Parts: sequence; C-alpha cells; structure tokens
Amino acid sequence: MTKIPFTEEQELEIKTLYETGMSLRKLAIKFSVDRDVVRRIVLEYNCRLRTDASTRKLYRNNNDIFSTTNESDAYWVGFLAADGCLGREGYAIMLTLASKDTNHIEKFKFFLRADNPIYRTDMNVTFRFCDETAYKNLINFGLTPAKSLTLKINDSLIYNRHFWRGFVDGDGSWQRDKKYNNLRFAIKVGSFAIMEQFHIFCKSLGLKTNLNLVCGKYYSITLAKRQSEILAHHLYDDTNISLERKRKIVYREV
Repeated sequence: MTKIPFTEEQELEIKTLYETGMSLRKLAIKFSVDRDVVRRIVLEYNCRLRTDASTRKLYRNNNDIFSTTNESDAYWVGFLAADGCLGREGYAIMLTLASKDTNHIEKFKFFLRADNPIYRTDMNVTFRFCDETAYKNLINFGLTPAKSLTLKINDSLIYNRHFWRGFVDGDGSWQRDKKYNNLRFAIKVGSFAIMEQFHIFCKSLGLKTNLNLVCGKYYSITLAKRQSEILAHHLYDDTNISLERKRKIVYREV
C-alpha cells in the first residue's frame, strides 16, 4: 500500500490526539484516511494500542469525581493543572509521569477507583481515561486543553493549600544545599495568570515573593531558606497525599 504523505507535524498531531484519547476510527475520519494508516503512524511513534474499553469509559463506583475542594479532589486538580492533559474530544484526561514516579500514578488510579490500565514504557508511565463528569468538573475549575500558556484557576482554589501542593508537586522544585541543608524552592511555568494567582497565595502566607519573566516566555517565583520552609510546611504538614520524593526533601528524609 502506498504510504500517505503526511508531514511530520501531521504525524505528531495524530500521535498527540491518540495519546489524549481520540480513537483510531475518529482519527481516520478526521484525516480522511483508512484506519490502518493512522494505526501504523501511532505504532511508529511507539504508542501502545488501547482497547476500546480503556478509551471510552472510566470504570468507577460513583460520579462525584473532582466535584469538591476537599483535600483529595483539590490536590489532584492541582497536579493535573501542572502535569495533566485534557483532550479536545471524547472527554479524555491523561497523566504522564517519569517512571520514577510510577507510585504516584498508582495513587491517582486508586483515587479514581478505576480499573483502566496503566501504560508503561522504559521512560514513562501514563494513565488515561474518558469521563464526561470529570472532564467538565476540571473545566469548571479552570483547566482546558492546551493550557500551558493560559491556565487560570477558579477563584475557589486560590487559597486552597491542597490545590497548590498538587500544582507544586507537578511543576515546582525543592532542593537542599549540601553544605547547610537549607531548603530552596523554585517554580517556573508558561502561564502568567496561574503564577499571579500563586503569588497571591504566597502573599497570604506573609511571604515576600517576586514574579519574574525568564527567557521571555516563562514566569518564575523563587524562595530561599526561611521563606521556603514556611511555604513547605504550610503545604505539606498534616496532609494525606503528596509526591513522595518531594515530600522527603521537605522533611530532610533524603
């Protein structure tokens, strides 16, 4: 069969759409080609083929997912705001992390009470599902497809420490210097709006923060020593869920 002359950009678009939940059938219709053509492309990009069941539905016991601002819901909304991806069709939601954070993907699956499979490669682990209620609730909280430059959360989350712990676990960085063991915090993202909201949250804790533009396209906030300790303990003390490797840095367990 003659190979369809897709450009590299088109092939990457097919890969991305498939990874965010669009089926092979819908991709074939969208690009006006046979289903086998898009199947070959996703295989060439080392995408793991899904069963229809794993793409259509989230198997769970209730429909209240992301419906509140309690600790678990708020945390995972924050983490998805940082590292998650919403598809443009099919109410698809996807979270991909480095293999070293496999345990966190498993926590997410447990939170959802889901039976959907976790997809694993040598470098990454991915959990994806489609759920209309979850998707619309995330939209209501401010998440959108292609959110990296435009993310702005609902006002109900601005002072929610669980949301910000999830967001920081996704996009923030905690480090301790080797000589004095002082804690340092940094975060850098593409959306000015979400960083402005994080700046407001930090100010509510009495922290002196500056919002800086980096390389003309990223916005960053950095804290040193005592300021970092204040933020860390406000985010992580007396909580039930966090990214374990970052929590260990905060509490000097590494």
